[in-house]
Formats: sequence, C-alpha cells, structure tokens
Amino acid sequence: MLITDEQRATMLENGREYARNPDFNLVPVVSLFDPLGSGTWLLTDLDPDVHDIASDRCEPGVGFSELGSIGI
Repeated sequence: MLITDEQRATMLENGREYARNPDFNLVPVVSLFDPLGSGTWLLTDLDPDVHDIASDRCEPGVGFSELGSIGI
C-alpha cells in the first residue's frame, strides 16, 4: 500500500474540490521516491470518479518537472 487511509481521504476531498473549483490550490499530500534513483512524485489528489488515479508532479531529477497522473 502506497498511501494511508487518511491520506486517501484527503486526496479524494482534494479531487472533489478541484473538480468544483479549478482554481483550488492543490498541495502535495504524499511524496514518493525511488530509493535507487533520483525521481520524486508529489501526489496531490485522487480522481473523484476513478479512485485509484492520482494527480502528480514528477521531478525525475534531471532539471525539470512534469505534471501527470499515476495509478496507485
């Protein structure tokens, strides 16, 4: 399991609020990292309709970051 029940609840609420208000300021709830590399994923919210898709900001450690989604 990558996230706790409390983190999942917070991320679902963030996803619902962002769906209602696209100007909602999403703050990272979970930080994941690759212990054998330099990548870090900052998870902010879960899709309110598909509860196992998280929005993320990936920082692969090569000087830039990417916005995307990740299955959890």
